[in-house]
Parts: sequence; structure tokens; C-alpha cells
Amino acid sequence: MRELHTERLLLRTPRERDAAEIMAIRNSAFVMKNNVMEVVDKEQMVHLIHREIDYKDTWYIERKEDGALLGMIAVEEDGVRFDVRSRCLSYYLGEQYTRQGYMKEALRAVLHELFTEEDLEVVAARVFTGNIAS
Repeated sequence: MRELHTERLLLRTPRERDAAEIMAIRNSAFVMKNNVMEVVDKEQMVHLIHREIDYKDTWYIERKEDGALLGMIAVEEDGVRFDVRSRCLSYYLGEQYTRQGYMKEALRAVLHELFTEEDLEVVAARVFTGNIAS
């Protein structure tokens, strides 16, 4: 997986040293209310990061300005559509980074990558009812 650059963001491969920072975001009540995930401890988070590195379809969202880790985007198999070139997105941001256009900017870069480099026909997103921003 290659890095993606936007005006304000670097979308990159996860790193083991991201564990504490991404775990704090991932385990937050804000993120958990709109994602089907269990709370993880540091050891589990490190294991997840290694899986994400091996899977090669997860981008961690880093702000260029200060290197802050804002959230992540995962590209997964689309279990709903068959015989169609499709993928499904899951994503989250830390609450303090919402409503600032970061996810829109990051998703725009990922969607461009998926439609041009993978020649997809459909990209879906997992979004909970009531999550108006998504």
C-alpha cells in the first residue's frame, strides 16, 4: 500500500508505535458508539496493528502539520455485492478532530485511489443510522 498525501494529511501504513495513540481513539466512547468493535488493551492493539500492516488495506490518518494521529480508514471486502468489483470502507476519527473536514479530505483521497488503481465499480461505507456526519 502506498502513502496518500492531501493538503493537510498523510494517509499511511500503521506502525507498532501508533498503538497507544490509536487505541485511545479507537476505545473512546465517541468512536465505539458508531462502530461494531470491542474495547482492546495495548497487547491486542499491537496485534491488530500487525494484522493491519499485513492486510495492507488500512490507512492511518496523520496530520502533516504536527504528526498527530487522527484516526483510520480500512478498506475491506464487500460482503453484500457479488460479481461486482467492490469494496467496503470502515473509518473513524478522534472526537476532537471531527467537523474540521479531515475525514472528507482523507476519504476523497482513498476513493480516488480505489477507483483509479483498483478499477472498482462500487465502494460502500458502513455507517450507523443517526451518524449524520458520515
